[in-house]
Amino acid sequence: MNMTINQAASIFNAVAAQATGRSDLAAVDATNFVSVAETVLRTGTDPIMNAISQVLTRTIFSIRPYYRKFANLREEADTYGNHVRKLTVCDKDGVDNSAYLVASADPAPTTQWTYRKNQVLQTNYYGQDTYSDYISIDVMQLNTAFQSLESFRQYISMLIQNFSDRIEQRMEAAARLTLCNFIAAKYTADTDNVYSLLSEYYLATGKYLTEETYADPANYPDFCKWAAGFIQTISDRFTERTVANHMNVTIDGVAFNIPRHTPKSEQHLYLYAPEINQVQTRVLSDVFNQEYIKSIGDFEKVNYWQSYSTPTDVYVKPTYINAAGEQTAAVSAVRVYNVFGILFDTEAIGIANVYEDMRTTPVEASQLFYNQWYHLNQGYRNDLTENAALFLIHQHLPDPDAQSDADPETNVSETRSTKKSSK
Repeated sequence: MNMTINQAASIFNAVAAQATGRSDLAAVDATNFVSVAETVLRTGTDPIMNAISQVLTRTIFSIRPYYRKFANLREEADTYGNHVRKLTVCDKDGVDNSAYLVASADPAPTTQWTYRKNQVLQTNYYGQDTYSDYISIDVMQLNTAFQSLESFRQYISMLIQNFSDRIEQRMEAAARLTLCNFIAAKYTADTDNVYSLLSEYYLATGKYLTEETYADPANYPDFCKWAAGFIQTISDRFTERTVANHMNVTIDGVAFNIPRHTPKSEQHLYLYAPEINQVQTRVLSDVFNQEYIKSIGDFEKVNYWQSYSTPTDVYVKPTYINAAGEQTAAVSAVRVYNVFGILFDTEAIGIANVYEDMRTTPVEASQLFYNQWYHLNQGYRNDLTENAALFLIHQHLPDPDAQSDADPETNVSETRSTKKSSK
């Protein structure tokens, strides 16, 4: 993402089309989109239309308001400027206590004035995406087409509510794409924190399941209970201050091992809704119990990740940082199958509202209508150096029953690093 303000209406429309089922799952190019949230549309700053809207809220109409998913992917943003800098300090090791060193036997201690340079990593976000929308309201229609004040209210309400709903859904589409870019980026660049649950289950229990067999009645209850415990364990590990659970970088030969911890209140857990519904009805209603859910800062069941027609998959051409901390665009679209869920820190994924405004034109003299224009600038940000874990319903380990006699050494004690390389 460079320091430009990109026209984003087409990409919002494409994601929204997949989200609503109007088109099938297709690759979405997010390489010039993500660099991260925002607030819901508030009906206008124009005093006249604002007054009308306040009147309209006193009446119930047939059109139904829509509230976007992923509403908690938001952060504050300044109106001015187009570059956000993020600084992270890395740990230094402790040194020997000079007061207890023996001058004749120990190395000469450093003095109290020895300068020690801090290791600080600077990461940067650039650019914004922008789009606008508008509605036209007929003055003559308002004056002549209705027989009562109630009809007038209903008509205006339907126009404004539809306007609000479509903006709300585009905001959801933008948040959905920001999340999908992160999933594809994580899958591509930080595989140590991508967990294939069926493989992890096999390593833990010795019971081999596949994408086709895990949901069998004989297998499903035990697998689901184990998976719930596994995800809760990863969530607990996030609270520890470590250099694990995220991507670290090496810049010009200098390794930046970044200590991170994520309190429960700053954790976001998004799980695939159909799977969770099956868990709660076929296994136990409290497998993901309310006490655990309440401890998480943001929990949401996701009906589909990218496409309504292919709900379990993500298919985008992501942008991400490589091992050197440089922004990289994937050569081709990345398809991630069977996404079960994602756990991430507040600062890993975010959407910043940079500018939002509503303006009303004067009445057009010849045709007697006026327009309401909505404008939005947002920044969409992913940070792979923040804690995050991706959970997939995958089995990438070989079936032990199908192994040849020529490979008798393979067993379930295989390490995570080895099994990662088999993806």
